[in-house]
This record gives sequence, structure tokens and C-alpha cells, in this order.
Amino acid sequence: MEKIQIKPQSPKLVIIGNIAYDIIDFSKLKEKRPNIVDIGGACVFSTVPASLFHRVGMVGKIGKDLDISQFYDYNIDLSGVKTLDVPTTRFYTIWNTADGQDRTVTGTVQPEMEVGSSDIPKNFLGAKHFHLTTATPEKQLELIEFLRQNTDATISADTIDEFAKQPNCKKVFDNVDIAFIDKEYTELLDCKAKTKIIKYGKKGCLYYSKDKQFPVYSQVIEDVVDKTGAGDCLNGTFLNLLVNGESEEVALRTAVDLATESIKQHGILGLRLPSQNQERVV
Repeated sequence: MEKIQIKPQSPKLVIIGNIAYDIIDFSKLKEKRPNIVDIGGACVFSTVPASLFHRVGMVGKIGKDLDISQFYDYNIDLSGVKTLDVPTTRFYTIWNTADGQDRTVTGTVQPEMEVGSSDIPKNFLGAKHFHLTTATPEKQLELIEFLRQNTDATISADTIDEFAKQPNCKKVFDNVDIAFIDKEYTELLDCKAKTKIIKYGKKGCLYYSKDKQFPVYSQVIEDVVDKTGAGDCLNGTFLNLLVNGESEEVALRTAVDLATESIKQHGILGLRLPSQNQERVV
């Protein structure tokens, strides 16, 4: 009997970026506490919440010191995760105040751990959408060029303080379809992306396109445990719902609620869906 070749189907959403250890450092506080070490990185903080709704592809790199089986319980295609013989990237969040609202984030991605176009599996090229989590603008531009030449997918991107004011970052945001922009990044607010999700921190966010604009307000949380990665959580959830057929309003409302849920715990592994979404679209 002739053997039938079955090609793996690409997830509709593929998320590209850093997989890392996130270390919360309390050494600057008067009341000393041991550091907390969680699996994180923007790729993880985006992918895990997204996978609670539909299957999602992950593209990133880890070292042999990270147990990939910790992702097995999630609806994630891990064929884009490579293991290298170097330590997994580490990011440090240093708390300057007891409530963690004033924080310093530091960490370096070694060149061999940066994710580029050659790291995307061929079976992922049928995805409807690719999300580029925070990386150097040069690396994001490389990925955009590759994806435009080799796929029909739409593309989104996010960035951080370190890169937001760089000229190439503006170029990135001019060349994606969906831009996630913190309100402080004024240089990016007039970018050419067709859709902009402008994030206002604990207040919520604004959906903005030529044809539609609406705000989504977030629930105020008094006892914040750890807000690391909340913005990435919002990004991944919104995109995976959108590419799987939900309206912009439902997708963003759900994303804001889940991002709010994420700050009630350390890390992102173990995140669960809130019991119900609050109706706060106006």
C-alpha cells in the first residue's frame, strides 16, 4: 500500500520572539525577598494566553536549561522552537518600590538567540497572521521583508522603550498591518499601519483604524501581583481571536480582560480564563 504523505497544517497565528527566564529582583527593597524566576519573554507572554482559545504557532529559541515540556499542556505548535547549547536568555525586572509599580527592566539577548527569518518552519508559512514581539527594529524589518516575499499573511509588531525612538522602529510600524503602541511612544502614533491598538496601561486601550475607533476600559485591580507581560498577553489574545473570526470589539474586550487577569499572578504559565468578560466597550 502506498504511504500517504500528510503535510502539517499551519496555525492561523504564528508568534515570533524571545523565550526567556523572567527574574523578579527584590534586592532594592528594604524588606528583602528571594528572587522569583518564571518562564517568560514576550513570545511566551503572547503565545500562552492566545493558546487558551485556538492553536497558535511559536517561533523562538531556548537553551538546554529550559524544559520545553512545560508548554505541552497548551494548544501550541512547538515545531518552531529551537534548542541551542547556550543558556536561555534571562530578563531581570528590578522592583524599585514595594508595590512593583516603579520597575527597571534589564537583560541582553545574545546574537545566537535572536530569532530571524531562517528560524520559521516552512509549514508555518501558510499562517494568516504573524506577530513580531519585541526585538531590535533591524531584526523585525528582516522578518517583515521575508514574510512579505514568502507569504500572504498580515503582520503585526510591538516594541519597547529601548527601541521606540529609533528611526528603524518607525519604519517597522509603517510596514505592518496592525501596530501595538504604548501611548508614550508618540513618534509611532502617526505610523502607516492600517490598524493601531494604542495601550493606556491600567486604563485599557483604544482601537483605531480608518473605518472604526473605540475604547476598551480595563477593570481596576488594587492588589497587583506582577504586571510583567500584560501587554504581550493582550496582543496574543486579541490577534488569535481576530484571525479565527471574532469581531474587533469582542477580541479586544476579551484580550483586555485576560491581560487584567494575568497581573493577579507571577508569570504566565497557569493562566486561566476569567469566569466571564465584563461589558465595558463604549
